Amino acid sequence: EPKLTNIFKYIKSKDILGKDFEIELYGIEHNKAELVNNILKIENSYEAKYLKDYLLTTQREKVLNEISTLITKDVSIEEKKVLIEKSLKNIDGFKDSTLSDSNSCINRYKEYITEMSDLYKSKDGLIGISTGVDRLDYKIRGVKNQDFVVVGARPSMGKTSFVLNMFLNAIRTNEVPVMFSLEMPKEQILGRGITQLNNALNMNQTMYGEGYEETKSSIDDILNYLSEKDFYIEDFKEDAKAKITVNDLRVRAGEIENKLKAVNKKIGIIIIDYLQLISPDSRGSMSTNDIMSEISKGCKALGKIFSCPIVALSQLNRQLESRTDKRPQMSDLRDSGAIEQDADIIMFLYRPSVYLSKEIREQMKKRPNDDHLIRELEILEQQKIDDAEIIIGKQRNGEIGIVPAAFLKQSAMYGDREKFEDEDIWN
Repeated sequence: EPKLTNIFKYIKSKDILGKDFEIELYGIEHNKAELVNNILKIENSYEAKYLKDYLLTTQREKVLNEISTLITKDVSIEEKKVLIEKSLKNIDGFKDSTLSDSNSCINRYKEYITEMSDLYKSKDGLIGISTGVDRLDYKIRGVKNQDFVVVGARPSMGKTSFVLNMFLNAIRTNEVPVMFSLEMPKEQILGRGITQLNNALNMNQTMYGEGYEETKSSIDDILNYLSEKDFYIEDFKEDAKAKITVNDLRVRAGEIENKLKAVNKKIGIIIIDYLQLISPDSRGSMSTNDIMSEISKGCKALGKIFSCPIVALSQLNRQLESRTDKRPQMSDLRDSGAIEQDADIIMFLYRPSVYLSKEIREQMKKRPNDDHLIRELEILEQQKIDDAEIIIGKQRNGEIGIVPAAFLKQSAMYGDREKFEDEDIWN
């Protein structure tokens, strides 16, 4: 049993699970089952909650033996941290003995429905964070706490722009959004966000510095506004690791959550761009479906750990391009089995003009001097607002179907056509 004391002393002394994580050691006279139940002095910290969740659902002997072996490995503290967390993550066993009788279920529901009602009244029917598209918000009531939402689309449909609108709406309502951008650097994300906060600016100005002397004042106004808000865009640019796992996202989110606790705040939404760029935590050979299953379940678990919605972007199979009707459907999700099962809401973005433009350009390769095609392409490209559809393919607690929307091209922003047309943004 001396090993057991060494394990937890090591974790505490090396700060393996975070500065706010307090461990209380109990006498070795306890048997292992009792000891693991009583080993943690649970503080109000993310790390303590995370580890206790795993210890309460663990085959205790196996966990202690694995951790005992791991701490003797001749590797860095960071590697030991990852290995220990993986051993906890991959073990399952008996559940906490707390039972949910009829009274506890009823009381939980009363608390839930009261909270939902208060949110509904205070946010004009919204229960969660607005998507920026009123018709869509009406259908799903916003992106709600602990929802795992997957947004799928083919390239050039504006996936990142769509979720960026949620990010900015969280900021507007003083929530704290976190975006894990595995594809685009944070400065580009911010450049796109500025055009959504000021529709008079376009992407050429905020992304490439076109006419910066004239737009600097407007850009600075937005930056000053944002400087007074709390938000995080993590692009892992400074991270030497080539592969980012769900565990990396969880650890980084835990660091953010702990920082926010110091000012009595919490994470309001986590956005992941995008699922297929996440690597599995598990080692060894795995099928593509198994990899996506692990990643999907890990992302869904983040919502429970941090008590916030998780919105993840997903690629779609390119076979979609060969169909006559190019509207995405559930089977177009890459390795969709696990995602379909885990997601609470699955949405697809579709803009017909993207495909129409491609078709015209293909025809012009054969008939480059065709005036009709040239004129048709000019009209298409001069349109300031594209028609769009947001297809709800799955909603665990609501309707599915097609929601009409619009895409403001100069700001790369989804919304409602009538709102875009009403705004004086063309001068």
